[in-house]
Amino acid sequence: MEVTIKNCNSIDEAKIKIVENKLNIKYGINGTGKSTIAKALIHNTTDPSLLISLLPFKHRGGDNENKFQPHVEGAESIQSIEIFNEDFINQFIFKEDDLVENSFEIFIKTKEYDIRMVEVERNLEELRTTFSSNENLTQIVRDLLELSQYFGKSTKTQSYSAASTIGKGIGKGNKLVSIPQQLISFSDYLTSEVNVEWINWQIKGNKYIDISSACPYCTSSTQDKKDIIKSIEKEFDSKAIEHLNKLKEITNRLSRYFSEEANNKFSSLFSSATNISKEGQGFLNRLKDEIDVLLDKLNALKTLSFYSLREVEKVVEKISAMKIDMQYQQNLSSTETITIVNEVNSSLDKVITQAGKIQGEIAKQKAQIERTIQEHKSGINAFLKYAGYRYSIEITPEGETYKMKLRHEDSAEAFTEGNKHLSFGERNAFSIVLFMYNCLSKKPDLIILDDPISSFDRNKKFALIDTLFRKTSSLKGKTVLMFTHDIEPIVDMLFVKNEVFSQGTVASFLESHNGVIREIPILSSDIISFSEVCEDVVKSDHDEIVKLIHLRRLHEIWNKKEMVYQLISNLFHKRDVPVFMEVGFEDRIMTSDEINCAIDKIEREIPSFNYDSTLSRLKDENEMIELYKSTKHHHAKLQIFRIIKQDKHDSNVITKFINESYHIENEYVMQLHPSKYESIPRFIIDECDKVLFGTI
Repeated sequence: MEVTIKNCNSIDEAKIKIVENKLNIKYGINGTGKSTIAKALIHNTTDPSLLISLLPFKHRGGDNENKFQPHVEGAESIQSIEIFNEDFINQFIFKEDDLVENSFEIFIKTKEYDIRMVEVERNLEELRTTFSSNENLTQIVRDLLELSQYFGKSTKTQSYSAASTIGKGIGKGNKLVSIPQQLISFSDYLTSEVNVEWINWQIKGNKYIDISSACPYCTSSTQDKKDIIKSIEKEFDSKAIEHLNKLKEITNRLSRYFSEEANNKFSSLFSSATNISKEGQGFLNRLKDEIDVLLDKLNALKTLSFYSLREVEKVVEKISAMKIDMQYQQNLSSTETITIVNEVNSSLDKVITQAGKIQGEIAKQKAQIERTIQEHKSGINAFLKYAGYRYSIEITPEGETYKMKLRHEDSAEAFTEGNKHLSFGERNAFSIVLFMYNCLSKKPDLIILDDPISSFDRNKKFALIDTLFRKTSSLKGKTVLMFTHDIEPIVDMLFVKNEVFSQGTVASFLESHNGVIREIPILSSDIISFSEVCEDVVKSDHDEIVKLIHLRRLHEIWNKKEMVYQLISNLFHKRDVPVFMEVGFEDRIMTSDEINCAIDKIEREIPSFNYDSTLSRLKDENEMIELYKSTKHHHAKLQIFRIIKQDKHDSNVITKFINESYHIENEYVMQLHPSKYESIPRFIIDECDKVLFGTI
């Protein structure tokens, strides 16, 4: 597909080709607009209204703002995009308890996993149906849980707690069973449904009693009744009565689950005006234990699944142990409880007949998961090993999911918060690999890598490339757009390992000029050594001075700083009398034989060469400026500028760039031909133009 991007940041127009199901490398120097292209594609796919954020500054607030709106054409088939950038690392990687957000979805939940899980779950459907369709079963779980909470927190020796609702309600006896004689006249209030509210109201009213001897409501005399009225507060605790009422309500409501004997014992406890006896506490302990056992059994059935059975050696034994034996549930052996339990046990019997099949399906699922985990572990750990990182990963089950853990080779314990332990480079390298697996899980239409590996050394770069685009579980065959200002991935994939990567990789150079970006295809034949570049220029129809520049470079590469190198260097330093310079020795005048030897060798490469006429041209600044102006390619322009200004610029930064960044010591072993691919930033040439011509 061909995508056109217009009016986005510094880009007036960019046309890029994206070949589907291949890695599309877009190589360009910094400042070309690679990140802007990535942002434009993402906004166009996820939320086109965000494209306005890329409106160029030159069009903002003016009359042309509406005329030059950012837009993208030709990307209609792209419905989903995943991009590797800092946002991905911050949002999805190195979580508190998991290295990557939702490891389960990324690494385990494959299509095969889903298919096998359907089979496992289908065989357990009998129990799920029993629970979902039986309202009585759902209700008993809810009721028993509520009752269990009324016992409070258990200890090692006691299930019943004095601090619980039961303890506070009847632990010190039921005060309403034996109302003191002097308070009998208040019995109707104390035993009513609103007794708690009445007691609270009565206690609050006590502060008015001593104001006057007249009742604050009826003004009748209270002179002889004050002590009786105040004694209600001493005899009755409203909170205790509240707990008592709650306890009565729930035991009355849940009495259908208790045996007749248990109900009688409860009635006895409620009718006692004294502290609960040791025997009474023993009954409550046994009742609480029976309730909790039954709840545990029923809840275990509710959660019966692959995850609860995956570590079980014999499923039939596990399911058989879930059956409820009511002979040990004496206090709960009511007709209603037994009926519900029988339904559960009957369903379990049916499942047990299928236990062998369930066991087989679980075994198949476990084996599939283990194969998946091993495949991912091997891939990631191989990358970590060969990239020189002393870490490995584990994918372990946790509850109903799986999580990824990271372990350093010097530690037996895993950790998850990788951002606290990994260096910046380790963090980024690991994140790229996890991003790859995230893409394999989500299967987006387009994957964007925004300059992902430029900061790594050569070994780690290739380890990443090999992991991302060559392994079985990789981005190989996916539509990937990789932006980079690093030539090495292209050299590795199209030249060094051409037979491995070339079929799945296309590359191009992004050239920007006055806001317009054009693509120049890069083939393996375009990747050459710098010596080949020099040889090509020397044999070309370039100006003689440009040829001499590259012939000198060629001898420098060969480390032959002999007569040819010495004579050309004298020319560029504009010396009338050539001198021979050698490290560790005093400069001396070149002999006639040395000069003639050098001229003879130069003429073999450049037949028209003449030292004196070339020197005259080099000394003529106007002629050199004209040569600079007529030279099309930035690389050659830069070399001519160095000769004109003798490596000097008002800015130390620009001078360093001119003298070092594109001098021989910093040339790549393999590169693109500078005559075809403009790798010198435009702003450097602009700075050179300013020095030579003033403001441009």
